[in-house]
Amino acid sequence: MSNNLFYTDLGVVQCPVDETQSKGTPMTCSEAMRLAHCLVESVASRKFSTHAAAARSIGLSAERGHQYRTLMKLDADQQEQVLSGYVDRHTVQRLFVVANIEDKEEQRAQFAELIHQAPSPRHVQSSVIASASAGARHQRSAPSSSRRVRCVAYFNPEIFVRQRWIADTKVRELHDLVERLNQRFANPRCRLTVKGAVRTVEDKLRHHDLLDAFEIKTEKGELESGTCAKLSLTRNEVQWQRRRSFDGFR
Repeated sequence: MSNNLFYTDLGVVQCPVDETQSKGTPMTCSEAMRLAHCLVESVASRKFSTHAAAARSIGLSAERGHQYRTLMKLDADQQEQVLSGYVDRHTVQRLFVVANIEDKEEQRAQFAELIHQAPSPRHVQSSVIASASAGARHQRSAPSSSRRVRCVAYFNPEIFVRQRWIADTKVRELHDLVERLNQRFANPRCRLTVKGAVRTVEDKLRHHDLLDAFEIKTEKGELESGTCAKLSLTRNEVQWQRRRSFDGFR
């Protein structure tokens, strides 16, 4: 064993394997919404420290997990309609497009169009019941099995140092971005809006999967010629330390 690798053998564990779902079956919109709720709730309940970790636990990349979480941008009543199967006629990608619409009025209009183009509630309900019955029959004929796997956890100091350096680099990038935006605000000819600046910072936080680790604040800055908008970033130390506690581990 390498002298830069510390490990512990967890032995053989049993993992459930669901063989009832066909690998070629495309995901429906209702399934995608349930997955989005699962990802968000697993972090809210502290089962996982980050959304990226929650996504990886079910075989998704952090980017793909973020894409599913965008469905949470829909209003609560819209989410309920999705969960009930009212838009299962459409592809998940089409639902992603609607969920990502920033203007709420436009989003509601586009979602209403999805509902209008979808089957009637009675047809949806009968389809859901039929699908559930078929799934139950299939499950009886092909029950879930389990798989025994060997688990080993290890800590690598070199990976620890690299991950800490990457994390510090991301923080510096964020603060540099905020500083540049504040410099633009200080220019009397600046046309940048506070909403636009906040969105720029949010995009950077989202890119680094750090939306829940920082809070963006807006205030007024003092200038010789008057006042201007000013942004600041406040780090959630509890969330940040929870993220860093896994550095170096695999």
